[in-house]
Amino acid sequence: MATVEVVTAVISLLALSLLGFLFRGKITHPLTKWPLLGHLGPFLINTRLEVHDYVTYLLSHSGYTAHLKGPPFTRMNCVVTSDPQNIHYILSSNMSNFNKGPDFKKIFELWGDGILAADADSWRFQRRLNRSLFNHSGFLGLVERTARQKMEGGMFPILDQAAKLGDAVDLRDLFQRFTIDITCQLWSRFAPSLGYCEI
Repeated sequence: MATVEVVTAVISLLALSLLGFLFRGKITHPLTKWPLLGHLGPFLINTRLEVHDYVTYLLSHSGYTAHLKGPPFTRMNCVVTSDPQNIHYILSSNMSNFNKGPDFKKIFELWGDGILAADADSWRFQRRLNRSLFNHSGFLGLVERTARQKMEGGMFPILDQAAKLGDAVDLRDLFQRFTIDITCQLWSRFAPSLGYCEI
């Protein structure tokens, strides 16, 4: 059964690649809608390597707001905007009309009902609460002391040693560990010191 699905997926991928190769230079408008794939066809062809460039191009040629429709048998319809007035309207002026919905909550279940997943009144309450915490001078001082302590005791020795030995350092990994350490220290007073020596 799984073999049939794999073969179907491979054939579909090859067919899409062939269509992309044939129509690569012939799509003149970025919002060309294909009969079975909707706007998904041109999107897949043009975003193989340069996703951000294509989305910028798409939005600049459609008045900075585009209504994209996926294949008819899916629920892949969405509105994409980069217009500052629309973004202000959605995020500030009339936020209660733009709930995140059950799909968003299902995908980002890990966030629970925190500020990133909250809607309307719950979001306003959490924003007020977080703003008062982040603007409190005691909290800001604690963040500064904790960050300085972690940098001097964890990051700087690693970077100094790497510079002396001429080794490469994965900065993304180092900063992720640094962020987790600071967050744990601030919220639980526990500093895991996540393996700085392994980097």
